[in-house]
Amino acid sequence: MFERLRSAAAKLVLCAVMLVCASCGQDRPELPVPSVEHVYVLGETVSFSTGGDSARFRTSGWSAPEHSGTWTNAASASMVFRIPPPHGSLLITARMYGHVKPPDLPFQPVLVYVNGRSVASWQVADEKVFTAVVPRDLVANGGGLMTLDLYLPRAMSPAQLGDGGDQRRLGIHCRDVTLSVTNAAATDPEAYTLGSVLRFGSDGEVERFLVRGWSNPEPGWRWTEGKAAVIELKVPPTQAPLTIRARMSGVANPPELPFQPTEVFANGKQIARWEVAELADFQATIPAEIAAGGGPLLLEFRIPKAVSPKELGLGDDPRALGLCWHELEIAQ
Repeated sequence: MFERLRSAAAKLVLCAVMLVCASCGQDRPELPVPSVEHVYVLGETVSFSTGGDSARFRTSGWSAPEHSGTWTNAASASMVFRIPPPHGSLLITARMYGHVKPPDLPFQPVLVYVNGRSVASWQVADEKVFTAVVPRDLVANGGGLMTLDLYLPRAMSPAQLGDGGDQRRLGIHCRDVTLSVTNAAATDPEAYTLGSVLRFGSDGEVERFLVRGWSNPEPGWRWTEGKAAVIELKVPPTQAPLTIRARMSGVANPPELPFQPTEVFANGKQIARWEVAELADFQATIPAEIAAGGGPLLLEFRIPKAVSPKELGLGDDPRALGLCWHELEIAQ
């Protein structure tokens, strides 16, 4: 099971980065907003290559554009967009790769903020598409302005890494960025359709429901990180109990740690206790009195024995891992 953990980076700096990411939703100091107009049409792709149109939106922390894209050149880089009020949550899609040098710098940790609030954290190495969901309330009342800040705590120059004389503090090489309204958020970005299956992998659709205690998605799954993980969804009113089905496995190392004990809470009331080891489906019932009124449903999963593979002697990953989630379904 821990074979698949090795890609998550074996450096202690990740602990510090994830502690910052765990503060998702907290404010960062306000930055001045440029007075220039940054007109953007939702859905258009902003090119960062030479001859592209990113200069309209880039504000600080960027190098000059190159043939294939633009490097960041600071511990943070910012963009400002002027957008129409969206009808739902926004999806940020960014194609990029990171300034890396394994094993000391296996990836670039990137903390993503929109209008001063944390919305995602990325681990950028090889070129791929990275996404983040921006809740509608972050951009609906901002006077049409959306500030996108990328914090790059491990940005450094090639000269520092012994790779030549380039003194720029490189972090990520961005090729293009697109903002669009998420399909699932056309009416209510937090609404959940009973019976639909949420998948936790990198191609899944669960991101907008995650509150805290989650690591980055991986192909087909996502780990909890820390002693608790929280999901919040909006469900329709019902007079019947609801059933949770969760497909997952847990960090185990028999005989000392045969399974992950997991306490399940719905809107603050404990509804189940699971013992999670091998990949399987786990179920819990949400009583009718909790679900009857509909609206926000806060699910908390307490994992008191979450532990890092490094502590168990099973690798160098320092994250406190508990549950490896594949799917979640809530049905009547």
